[in-house]
Amino acid sequence: MRSTVWNAVAGSILIGCLSFASWTGQSDGQTEKPDTFVSQDGLIALHLDGSESADAVALIDTKTRVMSVYHVERQSGEVHLKSVRNVTWDLQLDEYNGVSPSPKEVKSLVAPR
Repeated sequence: MRSTVWNAVAGSILIGCLSFASWTGQSDGQTEKPDTFVSQDGLIALHLDGSESADAVALIDTKTRVMSVYHVERQSGEVHLKSVRNVTWDLQLDEYNGVSPSPKEVKSLVAPR
């Protein structure tokens, strides 16, 4: 339970930092680039393209292989959790939702060395 609370607090701090970084980057006329923050404990925060009313932030925990996506309302600052996914098993797939040629088909075309 303590870990969950800490992750929520850390996530909120990261979202605030990314929102500020995004706001300051836009004020000086720079081209918009995704902001990224990587913590020492393996938490990655990415500022993503949002909508007209909200920014999007993805948090990736590299230790637990879990990612989450949040929308941050620009007017109110409210944070809404949109999705959470453990990607451990996703990363075990050789292919999913792909088009031909699949990795297996390509492998069969390569001559053994």
